[in-house]
Amino acid sequence: MTENKHNFPFDAEKMKDKYIFIGFVKDKEIYSNFNFSVFLDDYCNAQCKFCVANIRCRSERRKNVFGKDYDEYLKSLDKIFAFIRPYNPTVSLTGGEPTLYPCFKEVCALVNKYNFRIRAVTTNATQLLKNGGSILKSLADNHWTYLNLSVPHWNEDIIRKVMCYKEDVPSNFKDLLESVRNNLNGTGINPRLSCVLLKEGVNKLNDCAQYIRFYKKIGYDNFIFRQLTNFTEENANLDIIRYNEDNLVRCLDIWQENDRNNLFTFFKRNIGYYYYVELYKYLGCTVAFEAADLACRTQEMARHNLKRVFELVYHPNGNLCSGWDGTKEIILNYKDL
Repeated sequence: MTENKHNFPFDAEKMKDKYIFIGFVKDKEIYSNFNFSVFLDDYCNAQCKFCVANIRCRSERRKNVFGKDYDEYLKSLDKIFAFIRPYNPTVSLTGGEPTLYPCFKEVCALVNKYNFRIRAVTTNATQLLKNGGSILKSLADNHWTYLNLSVPHWNEDIIRKVMCYKEDVPSNFKDLLESVRNNLNGTGINPRLSCVLLKEGVNKLNDCAQYIRFYKKIGYDNFIFRQLTNFTEENANLDIIRYNEDNLVRCLDIWQENDRNNLFTFFKRNIGYYYYVELYKYLGCTVAFEAADLACRTQEMARHNLKRVFELVYHPNGNLCSGWDGTKEIILNYKDL
């Protein structure tokens, strides 16, 4: 086994020389390998108990200035993409459930128009085979890179319990995911199953192994297990915070369990300004474990007096921000361009 000394929680101060920054707007600098997230819309056909989108700030606080004027929204996004493209970021689409957004396909085409180097979307997979698989076709036609599928377990009942679907519930998740995987063959799109660690779900090393074995049988070989993130913001959703506190499973506990059992083989770590990832191999599959420390994010942003930007998010209120609250850390509004 490759030697591994777990570095999480980590000291952000020790990472200050890890990043290369380039000039940005006004007096700001931006991380040269930043990700640009497009937050399409709040709407989702599920109400996941752990939902990171709704834990950051309640949905009712987020204003959509475009409403159903999708042409105006696409024009605004075109302006933002034109502004951002010279900085060469990776791009991700998120929500809500992004594939339910009425002009999702048009947004995909815009991403391709500007030839962003890496394109990713995270989805609960329920829409991917609808309308003859038109969503998957759009992703393939626009040369998508990654498709992250959020699936919290292999057991059908536990999936439904955790995801709390309001509509569009598949009759069988295994069959759905197997069909999605088969439809991705030859498209160049790399699928990855994303599983949040939960006490009422996957919570031990052997659970992770069983999850991998189950989905490997239907063609998946890339997995990520995510530790719940602790939020303490003033306007955060308290119901989700309580659920996350009650269901927290630490990656560190699983890593240390693996140290004793040598089930997974460690090969790499990635350390960000508030996240920490350890990468392993198991049965020929790539397995990532990700933990995040929002205290480190706050510390880093404060240390740089908000002048260093690590990531960008375009919100439905037209604001381009350096964080996930569209009313804070505002860089500019699309009308400023």
